[in-house]
Amino acid sequence: WGRSSLPFPSEAMDSGIVEVDVGGVIYRTTAATLRSNSLFFESLLSERIPSIRDREGRFFIDRDSAVFAHLLQYMRSGELFIPRADTLLRAQILTEARFFLIESLVSEIEAQIEAELAPPADEPDELLLHGFYVLDDGDEDANTVAYRFSGGDDAKMTEARGRNAKEMLMLMHKLAKMPESWRASREIAESYADFYSRCIRRGRYELDGSTITIRTDMRAIDHYGVLYNSQTLMVSSTKGASAVWRKFSFVPFEKANPFGLPVPIGAAPARAVQQEAGAAGPGPAGPAGPEPAPQ
Repeated sequence: WGRSSLPFPSEAMDSGIVEVDVGGVIYRTTAATLRSNSLFFESLLSERIPSIRDREGRFFIDRDSAVFAHLLQYMRSGELFIPRADTLLRAQILTEARFFLIESLVSEIEAQIEAELAPPADEPDELLLHGFYVLDDGDEDANTVAYRFSGGDDAKMTEARGRNAKEMLMLMHKLAKMPESWRASREIAESYADFYSRCIRRGRYELDGSTITIRTDMRAIDHYGVLYNSQTLMVSSTKGASAVWRKFSFVPFEKANPFGLPVPIGAAPARAVQQEAGAAGPGPAGPAGPEPAPQ
């Protein structure tokens, strides 16, 4: 052992077969493979740096032999084949690639690590359509305004105002499942029609990234919104520094009405349970008369 005085054939250094002893394991490859990827081996084979030989005259390099197998594979093919989830092995390969001055592999691994550590790219939050956004800003009358949006090219919007605004938008969603007895009663139908005329406004909206412009058919003034995230919509009637933003939280229809049935205006939740279980009489009573919606 120790520094060898044995000559190393110059032709092998240039293009022939080379055997190197890495941590006690012999690897056989070509000088061209080692030279083309590693500044370390370029300098070693050119005898520009001191070297140590084993008893057979091979270059001895006191490094991790198992990890070197991956480096040699990369130098041969230009590809590194390791499980993406094996971050420990990747770190070991990076350490050895730095030692052997394989700059292309070092850059590739460092770029991969940087990409994994980088925060996800900002993507516009989606406006959710399978429920409604209900006023939730801590006021006592927290359910006085609610919005429901429909997607597609139409970009339609429904706005409900009044004490039962949330229930009304949920009812519109479940209207197709309304019991026949409700639809057959003129009194009940007129009661709902009156409530719709007082509380329901229809309109359109435009979504640009996370900002939304809301225009109802019955108002000339637009409302402006910002999607803080998909679950939270902030709405103001003005823009700029004077804007007063109100928080609207998203409520999925299935959570608003777990029984899958419309909730009559003024009816207790237990009423819906009775209808679902079939324990009610021939048909539910109509909704109580609507109260004027606050404007």
